[in-house]
Amino acid sequence: MLADKQMVIPDQLRHSFFFQENEMIWKDEYNNNFQIDFLFLYEAAHYSHIPAFRPWESIEQSIPTLLNKWKIVKEELEEIFKKREKKKAYGLMKIGISLLIELIFWTNELPVQLRSMNDIEKMKIHPVNINERLEFLLKQPAIFPSFIQLKELINEMEKLYAKKMAIKKASKR
Repeated sequence: MLADKQMVIPDQLRHSFFFQENEMIWKDEYNNNFQIDFLFLYEAAHYSHIPAFRPWESIEQSIPTLLNKWKIVKEELEEIFKKREKKKAYGLMKIGISLLIELIFWTNELPVQLRSMNDIEKMKIHPVNINERLEFLLKQPAIFPSFIQLKELINEMEKLYAKKMAIKKASKR
């Protein structure tokens, strides 16, 4: 059994909203069991040249797992906002926003690059006005309108992903 590996957060993922620490840990077990609980884990391994699963290359497997994680996070956020516990929303909104970003990049079959988030609108598949909407989420993540915006963005991306899979399936016939 191999030891855990300390990874410095790669430049491609450096963004103060997502990472306050400069390091994260890679465990070899992450190759055997797809982990969606850690922000940008597989991208960090990829950019650190650690051989690992690449969810953006297996979107039929990874995106349904990501969307299942979103359903759990969304339900928790609905409860938090229903109880008006805004302070508890920040951490879960950060997870939700990271899931959205992964969903956009992975649907385009690319690893996340937080340093080039302004280029999302240049990608083939993305929600309308994504740059402005994402900027709103990052500036005020813990408010109810941000949660509504996040839900809408993920819903739009889920439809775009389904459209991509339908086209892919039809082209194989």
